[in-house]
Amino acid sequence: MLKYPKEPYAYKNDKVTLSVTCEFNPVTGENENDTPLHIYDSISRFVFTAIVKKRKKLIANYPLDKLDYLEDMYRIALNKLIDSKCVTDDTPNGKAYSVRLATGSFKGKTPAEVLEIGQRESLLKQREWLQQNITKYAANQTQIDAIDDAIRLHDAGQLASAKPNQVFAFDIIEPEFKYRRTMNDKGHNQIYSIRIGFDSSRNYPITIEIVNCFAPVVKNKDETTVIMLSEAYDRESQLIHMKMHEFASIISCMKRTMRTFEMVYATEMWRLSDENSFRPDPNYRKPEQNQVDSNENEAKNSSRSKESTAKMNSNASQSSASDNEVVILKLTTAGAVEPKGNMQLVPIVDLESRKQGNLYFKEDKVNLLEKAGFWSQLIQKASSGVQLMIKAEKKGNNYLFLSSAS
Repeated sequence: MLKYPKEPYAYKNDKVTLSVTCEFNPVTGENENDTPLHIYDSISRFVFTAIVKKRKKLIANYPLDKLDYLEDMYRIALNKLIDSKCVTDDTPNGKAYSVRLATGSFKGKTPAEVLEIGQRESLLKQREWLQQNITKYAANQTQIDAIDDAIRLHDAGQLASAKPNQVFAFDIIEPEFKYRRTMNDKGHNQIYSIRIGFDSSRNYPITIEIVNCFAPVVKNKDETTVIMLSEAYDRESQLIHMKMHEFASIISCMKRTMRTFEMVYATEMWRLSDENSFRPDPNYRKPEQNQVDSNENEAKNSSRSKESTAKMNSNASQSSASDNEVVILKLTTAGAVEPKGNMQLVPIVDLESRKQGNLYFKEDKVNLLEKAGFWSQLIQKASSGVQLMIKAEKKGNNYLFLSSAS
């Protein structure tokens, strides 16, 4: 048994694991308000789960219809990050002006900017702390070198005016509190929110914050609901920081998962849409055109129907006729199996041309398929859409089954 069958992406660091799972369901058509071409039902979603050392789990849903917006906002953030790192002609060179401090009260500033505001002693204390913790964080050496460069230039009177790079910080996705069906012993719903923030001054510019709590949910007379956040309790939150390329991978995997789901269910959803679409009655005539004797029309129609069935039966028994074409056909069934004369008929859709037609089975072919155990499966599942690849004789939109081609 697979442990993570619905997980297209997982992000891990020393403190937390972020799991992204998909909870997708196709439209069933059981509700008259279902729209098959939406493909997803109303509760399909992504689920973000923050797992902290296997002890704590925080969960938040992310709606499918906001994925494109998330990608657009990420691209804006990426452009802002590039803008913040651009160096102009009048920007001094060197680590003192380009390396930003990652911790402490001067976080986000360069050593040159700190010295410009007269904080030399504080900067040296920051250097001391970085040196003490260099065995834990090897990256501290880059900041130490930058501080040393700035102090040397400052003491020699050569520190140029440091024009600070512009810092951009905003929420890619703003938090919005929603409730889940999960309830505690008090009958209060679990509440969640997810915020995705961006800060160009950070080494890890993307921050995902998941908040969980419990609160009463009041249902109004008009069926709307209100979360009583003022009465919330057991509040827990978790921050996950990551690089831009790591967050880009999350978006890419989410989009890929949606594409593959849509490809799998596309044929079934189009069939469901087609079955429930309006079709005008081909025998309908306007009143002013319906002056001929109805009994005569019925007799003509009955005669034509008998002739059509007789022709099909004749074609089925004369498989070598010159006007019949033997083809390899990839199809999906589009209705139930039903008897037609001395044969069995099932409506089909040609998956290449998307044209509708009928597939006929002679009695001897039915017997062979019954022995193979396939015929009973076809009868059960034909209405739901069974994909087949067969060899058949074609005449117009009618096909006579010869054999399987798979």
